[in-house]
Amino acid sequence: MGGKTMLALVREHAGIMETSLDQVCALFGGHRVWVGSTARAFGEELNGRRRMKATIQHLVAELEAELRATPARISRATPSGRPLV
Repeated sequence: MGGKTMLALVREHAGIMETSLDQVCALFGGHRVWVGSTARAFGEELNGRRRMKATIQHLVAELEAELRATPARISRATPSGRPLV
């Protein structure tokens, strides 16, 4: 799979992961649907999704930077490790 194809796949999955809990967080955060210590712990876990989004965005940015720094074509190496001329 080529780098650009892989990047497109990562971006697609990143978009799904970034938004996967948005609806649940909106419902849970907007109303008193559940109370108590378990509810607070669950709410804190949902709030952690912001960190997840930032991590995903950082991961995609790192992949993009790595692909930009990688040459599109490289020379074929011989068994000795020296490039063919």
